[in-house]
Amino acid sequence: MKHKAILKIVVDIGMTVMLLFLMAYELIGEAAHEWLGIGMFVFFVIHHILNRKWSRSVFKGKYTLFRIWQTILVIGILLTMAGSMYSGVILSKHTIPSINKGKHAFQRPKALLGWRPAMRITMSAAILASKNRIAPCQSMVRIADNIG
Repeated sequence: MKHKAILKIVVDIGMTVMLLFLMAYELIGEAAHEWLGIGMFVFFVIHHILNRKWSRSVFKGKYTLFRIWQTILVIGILLTMAGSMYSGVILSKHTIPSINKGKHAFQRPKALLGWRPAMRITMSAAILASKNRIAPCQSMVRIADNIG
């Protein structure tokens, strides 16, 4: 296996493990959650650098229905990640305390809502793209609707 392929797998596994720990906020604590969020950001950037060929080919070739939904899902995940990273910076207390957040205080309640529309779109696209596994996706959309 090529070095780049191994690195892609390691980065993807690392992102998956970090995401599992990030979802266990109550178990790991606020400071660890923020540090894992920074690690997730670093892995997110590395992931996109390693997969830049896909980004360059987005506007090339023929778009099948599957490719359209795949692109919608990727854009939805990108927006979700961007919203989560933005809210992480705004709400940070331990890892990024030096940023003057006083002028952004009015945005704090809205910070976590920034990623919700993208998550809803992503889950809806997953339902439409999935032919055999609609039930789990619908459950996830119901959970997304109840957040907030």
